[in-house]
Amino acid sequence: MRTFRISILLAVCIAVAVLIVGRAKAQYRGGYSQPASPQSTAPQPNPHPPLEYALLFETGDGIACNFITPQRMIDASSIPDLAHKLGCNATEIGVLNAIGAQGWSLVCKDHDSLGTNWYFDRVK
Repeated sequence: MRTFRISILLAVCIAVAVLIVGRAKAQYRGGYSQPASPQSTAPQPNPHPPLEYALLFETGDGIACNFITPQRMIDASSIPDLAHKLGCNATEIGVLNAIGAQGWSLVCKDHDSLGTNWYFDRVK
């Protein structure tokens, strides 16, 4: 009778050990999911926010320079003139930095027979 009780106790201990090890392996492998978190009611940010675009155009002969946005168009006779109207250093880099300070990001630069185009975008 005493050996029977020891055998049952030993079997229960082995079963508990097997159960604990099995659960640990399943959790390690990702077999058990984490408790579900409550759904957030806050709106998720748009991964593709609406953009607006601008163009900086300089003629190939340097006679005209325009900065065109959806809100305004600045006509100038040259990069130094445009820089003066934007209130920045009278260089191409000064103009680009002034445009960047307004939140515009340079997308690309294109050069053709008419002149040079700088394309910008920013979040609306």
